[in-house]
Amino acid sequence: VRKPLKFNPLVRRRLVSRPVDIAALNVPAGSSACVETAAADISSSTGDHGTSVATDGGVPGAGVECQPGISGKQHSARRVGSRRAAAARKRKPADPDMPTLKEALAGADREKWLEAMREEVEALREHGTFELSDLPAGKRAISGKWVLKIKRGPHNEIQRYKARFVARGFTQVEGVDFFETWSPVGCYATLRVLLALAAREDLEMKHVDIQCAFLNGVLEEEVYVEQPPHYSDGTARVWHLRKTLYGLKQAAREWHKALIKVLSEMGFVRSYADAGLYVRKTGRCIIFLWVDDLFIFSEPAGLQELIDLILTKFEGRDLGDLSWALGCEIMRDRPNGTITLTQRNKISNLLEKHNMSSCRSAQTPLVPRERMVTLKEDPELEKASAAEHTRYMSVVGSIQYIASVTRPDLAFAAQALARNMASSAKVHWLAAMHVLRYLRTTMNL
Repeated sequence: VRKPLKFNPLVRRRLVSRPVDIAALNVPAGSSACVETAAADISSSTGDHGTSVATDGGVPGAGVECQPGISGKQHSARRVGSRRAAAARKRKPADPDMPTLKEALAGADREKWLEAMREEVEALREHGTFELSDLPAGKRAISGKWVLKIKRGPHNEIQRYKARFVARGFTQVEGVDFFETWSPVGCYATLRVLLALAAREDLEMKHVDIQCAFLNGVLEEEVYVEQPPHYSDGTARVWHLRKTLYGLKQAAREWHKALIKVLSEMGFVRSYADAGLYVRKTGRCIIFLWVDDLFIFSEPAGLQELIDLILTKFEGRDLGDLSWALGCEIMRDRPNGTITLTQRNKISNLLEKHNMSSCRSAQTPLVPRERMVTLKEDPELEKASAAEHTRYMSVVGSIQYIASVTRPDLAFAAQALARNMASSAKVHWLAAMHVLRYLRTTMNL
């Protein structure tokens, strides 16, 4: 019995089973044998090369080298099992607030998710977003998927179940399905300046949420989308989009163009310093734009009339005084003239994600009098594994976000940790955990 060559996945080979006379090979009963067979008849007709087939009593194996006491089928099963286990380890843990469609329909909140999806389809129909039509010859339809999310408030309470039917815009072809895609949003620094201005001049702060904002943009290109799962009419017809849909590459740009047109008619002009900032020519009234959220800072006179006028142009909700913006809780003490920003909910979720909710305290962001060096500066440091480095990058990214929005005391620690984003050592992971202990200690800052 000749030892077979190992199977090369880069070469297309065909596994061929041949009846093997085990008795003629003088192999003890119950043991495995690796037999190399030639597939000359198939090779001559298809051009495929011959292959080695492992057999156990005439049963074809997986075309790989056999181990003593293990049949070809058992060896193949073990290999497939190890691949699935590796894929499961790489798979990200499920977010309970963002279930997949399969998870949502199998869970206890099935009816709430179905109602959210029904409301989404009705909203698309009412906005005139699509028309059912046959797919023209030479055209292709973009597929779509349901994106589900539980919206929570400042105290982590469930506010609503939100479902979006999103087009898979990554399959769009530039120059055919879309052209320009850029769309501006405001800066965090601008929002902090506006909050300071409101505290000093005692301005009103209001929050307006535009519902289905991206559905207000008029689509100029000819785009077709497949009907959504669970809401198809059972035919091969597709959606011919008349307005933009979430997921399209040009959706944000078209929505911004529609909003600029309305704000210009109301007397607002865009700031040169920030493309998400709009100032009214008359009176003290400023609008900060973040995608579909409008934060209005104004004197009391004429403010409610402005909000009502915006809601006549676009379907939305008046959320009252500004208390929650961009993941930040906003607390106002009007008698003392102060406004406080905090990200306690974000920090709490970060600590819980990395099992640091009950960690010991730390009084400084980094260990005092300890210089952090990179792997390039000190190659003898113990390098982190790929999985550990992925966790490290996730933690550092969250710390950078918190530092840039509400916690400038983390700025030095964030830049020190960010120097190791290309490759990190285990000492860098310990430094990141020290920052999390400091965040737990100072969560209420």
